[in-house]
Amino acid sequence: MTYFEAEKQAIQKLERAMVPNAHFDAGELLLFVTDFSKSQMLMHKPEEMPQDQLAAYEEAIAKRMERIPLQHIIGVQDFMGLTFEVNEDVLCPRLDTESVVEKALELIGPWKKPEILDVCTGSGCIAVSLYHYLKKEKKSVSVSAIDLSEAALNMAKKNALKNHAYIQFYHGSLLEPVEGKSFDMIISNPPYIPSKVVDGLMPEVKDHEPRMALDGDEDGLKFYRSITKDSKNHLTDHGILIFEIGFNQGKDVGDIMRDNGYLDVTIEKDLAGNDRIAFGHL
Repeated sequence: MTYFEAEKQAIQKLERAMVPNAHFDAGELLLFVTDFSKSQMLMHKPEEMPQDQLAAYEEAIAKRMERIPLQHIIGVQDFMGLTFEVNEDVLCPRLDTESVVEKALELIGPWKKPEILDVCTGSGCIAVSLYHYLKKEKKSVSVSAIDLSEAALNMAKKNALKNHAYIQFYHGSLLEPVEGKSFDMIISNPPYIPSKVVDGLMPEVKDHEPRMALDGDEDGLKFYRSITKDSKNHLTDHGILIFEIGFNQGKDVGDIMRDNGYLDVTIEKDLAGNDRIAFGHL
């Protein structure tokens, strides 16, 4: 069987299994098991596929048919131009979150020596990206990150090491581990999906990503309330609080922030036109 034939057969299998983006996933998994670049694959496609590669490809396709996320099979996800390791212990970094990081970089830009805290860090993609790009601007920056899951923290530490980011990690619930410490910016992508909605998500998410990183309690706003309230004790004068929010949570999160004394609260949309970022300052 040639590479071309193997990929065609894989696409058909994924389509029968109702896997979204079957063509893309089949192609990515073929590159993964062969370790070819896209240009190399074009040259090799008419050739016979070695049996060991074919067996590995069929195994990878079988996993994807079970709706195991592509990123979990490959083991990595690109985010903000960096590569992050992922597994079932963390949410896969999403394109939506890049807009939050970009806004955070814009807001913190004028600060000379910013100290930043990432709450609910997961894979560490936000903390590591902020460190990377602020250091690239030759800023003296301090970044800390918190997560309740030890398994997630272990993955975040791997990603920090992989991307040469020096992050202070804390294990614990929300802001409890940093009692007595202050920061210029607190950023968070907390669990924000209402509990009853989680079970209706696509299998890749509800069955293979950590529920504790998704479930925002009955109305999806539990963690926004807690973090907003507690953050006032951990921000410097004019310190910034910035959240990733759900597509329909702009008004509610904005009200929570205003009710807690935050000023100039702003809701901004992502590239798809959905509410995605909420921020304000003390």
